[in-house]
Amino acid sequence: MTSDYLHDVFISYRRQTHWSQWVKREFVGHLSAYLQQDLGYSARIFIDDQMLPGFDLPNDLGENLARSRIVIPLISKDYFNSDWCIHELDLIFDRNKEYTSANSGNQSIIVPVVVHDGESMPTCVRSILYGDFS
Repeated sequence: MTSDYLHDVFISYRRQTHWSQWVKREFVGHLSAYLQQDLGYSARIFIDDQMLPGFDLPNDLGENLARSRIVIPLISKDYFNSDWCIHELDLIFDRNKEYTSANSGNQSIIVPVVVHDGESMPTCVRSILYGDFS
C-alpha cells in the first residue's frame, strides 16, 4: 500500500439502523477475510462509524474518501433516497474521473455492490457494474 493511502477500502452506504448493523457485522467481516487472503495483510477498511466525536462530516468524509485506494458503494434503493449518499457518490465519481485520467482510463477505483433493488440505480452507476468481482 502506498503511503498516500490511509485506507485500502472506503465503504459508502445508506446509514440507517438496519444497513449500519449489516455493514459492520456482515459485509465488512466477509470483505476483510477475503481481502486478507488476497492481499496477505489486514486491509484497512473505512466506514463512517470510525470518525471521532465532533468531526466535520463533509470535510472528514471527503478526506477519508480521497485517501482510500478503492471505494465500494453499497447500492440500495435507500442509497438513492439520501441527499448525502448522492453527494458522496458525486465525490466518488469525481475522484474516479481524476484517477482514470491519470491512469489512461485502464482502471476504476469504484467497485459498486448491489445489496438491494438494483433496478433503481442511475445509468452512470449501472455502467460501472461488473459481472466478475474476482
